[in-house]
Amino acid sequence: MPPAPALLPLLAALPCLGVLVFCSATWWRFWRAVDPAHRQRLHQLSLGRVPSLGAAAFASSLLVQAAAVALYPAFLARGLWLRPPQADPGPQAGPPVLFVHGYMHTASAWLPFSAWFRAAGYRDLHALTYHSLRDDFPAIVARVEAEVRRLDAARPGRGVVLVGHSLGGLAIRQFLNTSPLAGRVLAAATLGAPHQGSALAGLAMSPLGRSLGFRGPLVRTVEAADRPPRVPCLSLSSPMDNIVLPREGLRILAPGWREAETAPVCHLGMVFHRPTAAMVLDFLDESLRARGAPRGDAGAQAPRRR
Repeated sequence: MPPAPALLPLLAALPCLGVLVFCSATWWRFWRAVDPAHRQRLHQLSLGRVPSLGAAAFASSLLVQAAAVALYPAFLARGLWLRPPQADPGPQAGPPVLFVHGYMHTASAWLPFSAWFRAAGYRDLHALTYHSLRDDFPAIVARVEAEVRRLDAARPGRGVVLVGHSLGGLAIRQFLNTSPLAGRVLAAATLGAPHQGSALAGLAMSPLGRSLGFRGPLVRTVEAADRPPRVPCLSLSSPMDNIVLPREGLRILAPGWREAETAPVCHLGMVFHRPTAAMVLDFLDESLRARGAPRGDAGAQAPRRR
């Protein structure tokens, strides 16, 4: 039986209330975790207007969380917006790119990035979706490995590019540590990955999320497997990440990784942020050129940082 008309506004308001509560709780924890050195860094970034920076970050996190909720079902039709070719399209499409989303999201998180990558000449785009409430970390790493195997078989000799957000980035790191297929990867980039875990993991809705505790057993397992990667690897982090706390959780201690800081955007905002995509594309352009691998359509224009 359909809900009574009076209940419809309430049902519509529930997701909005959930977004507001989530953002309020995470930003409260963020400001509690800011140490004096990082507060000084935020002072420099904001030109002395830290409260304004905080207000803008909070407002933007409300917007991107709402956008993520609205776009969530888009993973069911990812073939429409990724438009991956069925056969090997050749070097003019660039190497296949595999996007790996973060905890409690789906492949739909990559809808903006897919548009920016396509504009930059990457047309062989793929994204997996795992089940955050059911899968464990080894299962996600196995999914990454299976997708790399599939793409490598479908495009022999072309190599694969990996891009992961949050938990997806940590899974990519472990794949590079442990898989015999790591040599098929041309380059890898992570965005806001909890390389040392997060103190907010205890609030997660599943054992997978709670396993990501700061300096917890899962982090130590990944670190025990660390080895210098055989491919160029970039770890991007934001100075206003409201999910991976404390800030040390974003630092990767593994040798051989390049680290860089993005503009001050929230954790989820990284996948909705065009300048962050430009940083990844610049890194890939440099890495693929150094390896003599084709980047994609020569006339394509990468998005500019702003």
